[in-house]
Amino acid sequence: MAEGAAPGLLDLLRLAGALAAVVGLVWLFGRLAQRGGMVPRSSGSLAVRERIAVSRGVQLLVVAVDGRTLLVGVTGQQVNLVADLSQPGAIAPQDAPPPVPAAAVPASPAPSLAERLAGVLRGRNA
Repeated sequence: MAEGAAPGLLDLLRLAGALAAVVGLVWLFGRLAQRGGMVPRSSGSLAVRERIAVSRGVQLLVVAVDGRTLLVGVTGQQVNLVADLSQPGAIAPQDAPPPVPAAAVPASPAPSLAERLAGVLRGRNA
C-alpha cells in the first residue's frame, strides 16, 4: 500500500515544481520588459481623483497632473478636456445663473411655437 502512495506524492511535487517554474518565468519576463522600456512606468505625477459615470460608456474624470486639476470627458473613442479646474472661475457656481449680456436680451419676446402655429392655422382658415 505504501508503494501506491509514493507515485501520487511524486506527481504532486513535479506539478508544484512546474507551476513554480512558470510563475518564476512570468515574473522574470515582466521585470525584463520594465527595464527594457516595453512597459510604461508610473511616474506618480498623474492621479485620477474622482470618477463619475455620466451614461453607458461616458465618464467624467477629475485628474491631477503636474500640479493642475483637470475635468476630462472620456468615451470609448476619445478623451476631451472639459475644464481646467486649477484656474479660478473655470466653473460657474451652481446657484447663480450665467450672466446675460445686455445686447443679447431681445426687446420683445419671440412668439412661442403655439402662437406661430395658431397664426398659420388662422391664415389657412381665413
